[in-house]
Amino acid sequence: MQTKKGQSIEDASMQMIEDEIGSHEFNQKEWPIVRRIIHSTADFDFADKNKLIFHKDAIQSGMNALKNGCSIVVDVNGVIGGMNKQNPKDFGNNIVCNISKPEIMELAKKEGKTRSQVSMRAAISDINGRYCSNWKRSNCPSRSNSDGQRRNSKTCSDYWNSSWIHLCC
Repeated sequence: MQTKKGQSIEDASMQMIEDEIGSHEFNQKEWPIVRRIIHSTADFDFADKNKLIFHKDAIQSGMNALKNGCSIVVDVNGVIGGMNKQNPKDFGNNIVCNISKPEIMELAKKEGKTRSQVSMRAAISDINGRYCSNWKRSNCPSRSNSDGQRRNSKTCSDYWNSSWIHLCC
């Protein structure tokens, strides 16, 4: 739960983003997500044309997935820190972040990969075979077509990229 002062600071930050960006091409459901990304990263370039592309069904699919108790897989603890804590409890969402596990750090060193890469690959059991809604960059190539058929035999983890936020069910 946020304090009144904390909420006041966040509101002022969001207004600063509104003032800086001005008019944009994002719709009323996309803009709060873009604005939150800008707020989280302090990178106003995310509002530029074609920096963030939303599939027409991404937001509604993501909302439905969350409401149906999907796992939320993240690659950094900071994402968890910025999350509303009550919603995952209400919807039964399991939050998965493996980045700080000692075995992840060890494997990352051994394989010469980032902890983020290794932590996401360690979450395959939370991702594989499940529907994936990709909110941050277009939509995950493994996502089902409108007729419910998977686009191909690959799963989200085959396509994982640190610029994707996965909601998997």
